[in-house]
Formats: sequence, C-alpha cells, structure tokens
Amino acid sequence: MENKFDIEDFVKDNYQLFNQEEPDKGHFDRFKAKLEQNSKKKNNKILRISMRITSVAAILVLGFVIFNHTNDFVKSKKISETISFETNENFNEVSDFYQSQIDSKINEINHLECKKSVNQKEQINEDLSELTNSFNELNNEYKENPDNPMIQNAMITNYQTRVSMLDMIADKLKKYC
Repeated sequence: MENKFDIEDFVKDNYQLFNQEEPDKGHFDRFKAKLEQNSKKKNNKILRISMRITSVAAILVLGFVIFNHTNDFVKSKKISETISFETNENFNEVSDFYQSQIDSKINEINHLECKKSVNQKEQINEDLSELTNSFNELNNEYKENPDNPMIQNAMITNYQTRVSMLDMIADKLKKYC
C-alpha cells in the first residue's frame, strides 16, 4: 500500500493549529516586498522583450522603406534617362526644323530684289545678332546641362522669335519692293 502524505488532508484535520498562530512581526511586509520584487523582475523582463521586438520591427520597417525608396529612385532614374534620350532626340529634331526655317527666311530676305537702305540692313542684322548671341549663350548652357527643360524651352522660344521676326521683315520688304 501506498503511504502518501496529502497536505490538503493535513490542513483540514489541523486547521485549528493554523488559526491560533500569528505570523512573525514583519512577515506581511517581507511577503509584500518579495511580491513587488518578483513583479518588477517580470515587468523588466516583459519590457526588455517588448523593446527588442520593437527594435526589430523598427529595423525591418526602416529597411523596407529604404529598399522601396532606393528601388523607386533606380526606376525613376532609368525612366528619366529614357525620357531624356527621347527628349534630346525630339529637341534636336525641333532645333533642326527651326534652324532650317531661319536659314530659309534669311535666304529669302537676301534674294529679294529690293532697295534696302543701309539703316534697314544694319537694324535687321543687329536684331538678328542679338537673338543669335542670346541663342549661343543658351546653347552653351544646354551643352553643360542637356536635360534641363527650361533651357530647351528658352532655346525653342528664341528660335520661334527669330522665325517670326524674319517672317515680319520678309513681309514688310515684299510690300515695299
């Protein structure tokens, strides 16, 4: 047979002994201090674990953000290089078109059988040279920074201004010749 000591039965049988004795002085204070100490250890352990989890999560989020930003930057750079290449080709075509227009208008003006005064010739040449100088400055800037759309737009505007000015001069000369 088994001889098993059951603490529950012992307490039930001797409950009067437990009710007569008072614990030593300061027992409850020591018990409370131990509970608080154990509670602090558990809280510290939980706090350390939660801090580690938070740190790992922050690192993962930061890594994800950096990866996406870098990936987007690389994609946008490839796209902008493609667009710049296409834009530069288009810009070169537009430049060639306007330059041929300007050359054609200058030839037209030079071949008009008309008596042009020296003052008129000087004024025409002066205006054209101002626009040409302005264009040359823009062209130098364009060579340094070919992807800048502001420079390209300014050059196209200069071309358009020269063409319209030459049109106007040719029309006036045709009227008076």
